[in-house]
Parts: sequence; structure tokens; C-alpha cells
Amino acid sequence: MNMRIAARLLFALIPVWFLCGEPALANTPRPTVSVFDVRQEKVVAVWPLTEALQARVLSALEASPVTYANTAVDPKDGWVLHIPFAAPVRPRHAFYARPVQEAYLFLAPGQQPYALLFLTAKRHTFVVAELAFDPAPFVRMIEQSKREPASSDRHSGTG
Repeated sequence: MNMRIAARLLFALIPVWFLCGEPALANTPRPTVSVFDVRQEKVVAVWPLTEALQARVLSALEASPVTYANTAVDPKDGWVLHIPFAAPVRPRHAFYARPVQEAYLFLAPGQQPYALLFLTAKRHTFVVAELAFDPAPFVRMIEQSKREPASSDRHSGTG
């Protein structure tokens, strides 16, 4: 990824970064997943990162990741899930050279899911990966949060 593409990517994600929060600290007892609605331009749900939800996210990250071919990460529709891990995780796939510190999952109707991943390193290192997983379970969780906004803390990632 050349510097121009990297700069565009980071510039496009600055609003998401500020709206969804800063990178997680390793000593955070229970990180939360922020769900950003692209059209509404706001966070619409916050879920605790339970073991079940983290397992679902790791499964998504392990689903045939390949380097994202597009030059822009500027969603026009759908949701962005910000997942800060309490401790770096290592998805079980050769694609990941380093553990993942945090992830942004991009879910848009009719599009292949992709993720912006911040890896552990001395300097901020990131990669954008296209993933081959079914986003329907995540979308159902988002839809359920819309119907039951007060119950967003009950999401376990098993639904």
C-alpha cells in the first residue's frame, strides 16, 4: 500500500476514529464494541465485547482474508463496528503477520465485508483486508439494538 493510499485511508477514517473512540488500552477490563451507522453519522449501539462476540469477530477475521483491492475506505452506507481488544489477538490465518490490537469491520448491504486492522508494532501498523464471512449475524444484532436500545448491553454475540 503506497503512502498516498494510506493517507487517504487515514483521512477517511478520522471521523470514525473520533466518533467511535480512541484505541483501547491493554488494561481496559471489558472493551466495548461501538456500532457506527454511516448514513446517520453517529454511534447507534454499544455492546460489551464478550467472549462469544470476540469469538464471532475472530471467526470473521479468519474468513479467507485477502488484501483489500480498493484504494478508498470511505463507506457510503451500512455500519462500521469498532472492536478494541483488551489484549492483542492472533487470528488463526497466515494472512496475519502480527497480532491485531483493534479492528474496524465495515458492513454494507450488497458489498463484501472488509476490515481495517491495527496491528501490534512499535509504530502504528495497519492493514485493510477483504473478508469472506456472512455479515447477517452482525446485522441482526444491530437491528435488534435498534428495536431494544436499552438492551444493547445484553448482546453476547451468539444470536
